[in-house]
Amino acid sequence: MKKEKENIFKKYNVLLTIILIATFFLSIGYAQISASNLQVEGIAKAYEKDGVFVSNVTYSSSNNANVDACSTKQRVGATVASRIVLGNSQSASITYQVTATNGTTKKYMYIGPSVSENFYSNNDIDYTISGINVGDTVDPSDSVTFNLTYAYANGVSIGTNTSELDAYINFGFRELFPVTYTYINGTGYPEYVVNYKASDAQPNALNVDFGSNAPTELTITGVDTGTTYTLGTDYTYTNGVLNFPNVTEGLNVSGPIPNDPPIITNLSEQQQTTEGEVKITFSATDDLGIDHFELETIEVVSGVETVISTTTLASNATETTITNLAEGTYYFKLKVVDIYNLDATATTTTKSYRWNLNVTINITNGGPNGTTPISYGDPFSTTLTVNNGYSSISNLSVTMGGQTLSANDYTFNQNNGAFSIATVTGDVNISGQASTNFCLIEGTEIKLADGKEKKIEDIDYDDLLQVWSYEEGRVVEEYPLWIEKAKKTNVYTKITFSDSSEINIFYDHAFFSTEEKQFVSVQDKEKFHVGTKVLKLTKDNILKEVSVEKIEDIYEEKMYYFVASTRYYNIISDDFITTDAYTDITNLYPFDEKATWTTPLVEPIDYQYLEDVLPYYLYKGFRAGEVAVLLNSNKTTMEEFKYYISNIVLAEEMMQKPIEKNGARYWPISVGSKWSQKQKLVKEGTYYQLPFNGKTKKWYSTSENKTYQPGEVVQVWTGMHFESK
Repeated sequence: MKKEKENIFKKYNVLLTIILIATFFLSIGYAQISASNLQVEGIAKAYEKDGVFVSNVTYSSSNNANVDACSTKQRVGATVASRIVLGNSQSASITYQVTATNGTTKKYMYIGPSVSENFYSNNDIDYTISGINVGDTVDPSDSVTFNLTYAYANGVSIGTNTSELDAYINFGFRELFPVTYTYINGTGYPEYVVNYKASDAQPNALNVDFGSNAPTELTITGVDTGTTYTLGTDYTYTNGVLNFPNVTEGLNVSGPIPNDPPIITNLSEQQQTTEGEVKITFSATDDLGIDHFELETIEVVSGVETVISTTTLASNATETTITNLAEGTYYFKLKVVDIYNLDATATTTTKSYRWNLNVTINITNGGPNGTTPISYGDPFSTTLTVNNGYSSISNLSVTMGGQTLSANDYTFNQNNGAFSIATVTGDVNISGQASTNFCLIEGTEIKLADGKEKKIEDIDYDDLLQVWSYEEGRVVEEYPLWIEKAKKTNVYTKITFSDSSEINIFYDHAFFSTEEKQFVSVQDKEKFHVGTKVLKLTKDNILKEVSVEKIEDIYEEKMYYFVASTRYYNIISDDFITTDAYTDITNLYPFDEKATWTTPLVEPIDYQYLEDVLPYYLYKGFRAGEVAVLLNSNKTTMEEFKYYISNIVLAEEMMQKPIEKNGARYWPISVGSKWSQKQKLVKEGTYYQLPFNGKTKKWYSTSENKTYQPGEVVQVWTGMHFESK
């Protein structure tokens, strides 16, 4: 009986083979049977059906199998027919390499193989598929290659009836229906729905939970048919959850068309130091998502605008750099486009871009005048100098790129002429005029020790003045140490204060600011302006605070002067505590709000370092050795300080010589309160003995801030006054 079944099965196979060959001859002709050795039904052409079909089957390897008796060939589409004969070893196997090709314009997914019991003759032999996984996709016109292996099932008792298998295997490729979401923000939604056949007993449903990004309503249309599907009939949409139970084509799922365009929140440009480069920085916001940016570079020549480049930038971009720009005039236009194709635009201002610039200096009676090339972004520094006979640069004006710079935009040290700009971004023009000094206008009343006042033009070296002691915090008496020769101006500055008092200065001078707690120069517009509060003295020498009410230029010919007192450098001018505009020297030490030093004096540098330019009397009287403070804080250098001494302090055209007799300097010495009666002139470098006085226990030297015993001798280097203590 068993043998009869085997004969019947063999006859069935022979008959089936004859029918297939006959059918094949009828469909494609005999000539194709001898085509190239594709092992697909023994012919060169595969049967293309259901999108993905087996396009090639090749023997790969075997173990104890009857290779000649075995074959695997395409049956129809993605189905293969196998005739397998294994040997008598439990490890017997045979492997074929199968190539499947997507012959359509649609995307397909592998869902796994399927067989029918009616077309799988021997369950003692298993098949396995490797090299492809469920969920793998095949793009249009693409192919995928994997392995099909036959082997004995575990635990099979090998015998004659178990060694042969006839089987059909379908590899289960199914079309993917694409799903497109429009006007719906978010990610992670299903992109495809698998087109299962009814016989697969699998749903082809689309289920999406839009969560917090759920639109209020949906519009769903078919990709192929253009059908607009109906809510309730074709799908449900409740609480942001979409269920479309029977998908038969690709779907377009869209929310309501938005009407709020994106907003550009920032657009700025910055010329770079590299020639031809401009950096553009930008940002934008949108309710549901930005798609991309578009940036246009627009050149303007004689009023004609030309777009010279357009750059598309990603949605998360925040900056880009335009390169290879020629010097010229440009502006930049930014367009932001959101995911719904709504857009907004913004533009930068039109600017001239140059990378090769010039610095031009024009200082009347000074320099260095001329033009120097400089690159964009570089720092610039120089030392502005004055010609012989001039002491400082006034009316300094600095422009860059046509814009006037404020004092915060550059640095200029009037003491040594050091000038610098941290970053040059346009053509620089530096102009000014070297003046002879910063002084007080003729007629200014200077307070004397006896309380009387004397016009500044009449002050001499033997006038004992009232000055403000920074150490004592009170008025003391000092003699002039340096008096400037008279000079003429055609313009001066009149300053009016809140108490209706006035003072007239030439170009610059310094007042004590209670807000800054230091002396500030009139030319420092940041610190001296209408509203600035400064100190002055009442008739009883009590400090009083007044504020600046008005600053105005008076165009009138006047003479001007300057007087510097010994040790403290200040004088009481029209009741104000005033000093030279070289405030770095005056502000060596920190002050409190009452113009009193709050820290002890530093150890001065020895005279030997200054004796090549400075007479000893000035070293002593001006406390010149304390320039160490400026040197240590890098506010000046020794060379710059010596330049100031040589070209300003000691210049022939600047300084009125002290009292001289027979080529020697003489200085006034006075003691007590009746100084005018007890004053005498003493030769510089000689000694003076302090008088004995029954009421005086000690003599206080205001010019040294030092006390002596009656009868002591002191060496005279400057005018000296001694208070009785």
